[in-house]
Amino acid sequence: MTQVIVIFAPIIHTALENIVDFDEHITASAMLDLIERIELRLVNDLAQSPTIGPIFRGSVRMFQIENYVFLYEYHQKAAKIYILDIVSPTQNWR
Repeated sequence: MTQVIVIFAPIIHTALENIVDFDEHITASAMLDLIERIELRLVNDLAQSPTIGPIFRGSVRMFQIENYVFLYEYHQKAAKIYILDIVSPTQNWR
């Protein structure tokens, strides 16, 4: 089986950092643990099953973790997954 590489768009890291700044009811340590769990699940789950998420639009798929929806594209020939965007539970995006 070909190893799939997961690539995060810069906006993803910024959005995850904003989650830490936004939720004042959670400790910084707990939020950092959440971010680490999310990143590990994205890398591990999508690398194992790149087409696990339902199609959102065109070739873009959705993958939900901890109430956040991640939009991604899988490029089979290149063996790469691009995490394109993150949608928080409070966003009206559909």
